[in-house]
Amino acid sequence: GGQGDRTSLITVSVSPSFLLGGGDPQFFVNGLYFDPPGNLVVNSGSSVTGNWVMFEMPVAALVTEISVDMGPGSNANWKWQACQDGTSWVDISGTIEFTTSGGTGSGGGTDHATRLNQWVIPIANPFAWKYYRLLGVSGSGGSTYLNEFEFKILGLE
Repeated sequence: GGQGDRTSLITVSVSPSFLLGGGDPQFFVNGLYFDPPGNLVVNSGSSVTGNWVMFEMPVAALVTEISVDMGPGSNANWKWQACQDGTSWVDISGTIEFTTSGGTGSGGGTDHATRLNQWVIPIANPFAWKYYRLLGVSGSGGSTYLNEFEFKILGLE
């Protein structure tokens, strides 16, 4: 969990409608905040609805917070879901509107704390799940791209 390279711990996959710009989904957990051309890009003009990025933990993990880092131009609605089997999903967050004007970073940086569009999502009533996914709820692609995901795991914080 947490920061740094977690490629040996977390397996990442994406729905077929997403483009990766020639990259690997594992780039989302490699600890780097900008590694083009590996960013996840929604097909230009396509809806994000029903598209997803899935994270498989090595064992069920009690995640209390998830950080998402994205590039400028992101503009869509998403929600976090979790499950034990990779198919029976339950919502663990409300709908989150990722926009270019939001986020907590100061902008212009190359690490998570200084990126403009860093989103920190607390998980209400956390439970230990094996699978987590970010699911597209509404909005369309174009310049939407995602960079890095971090999971605050109880006991590994």
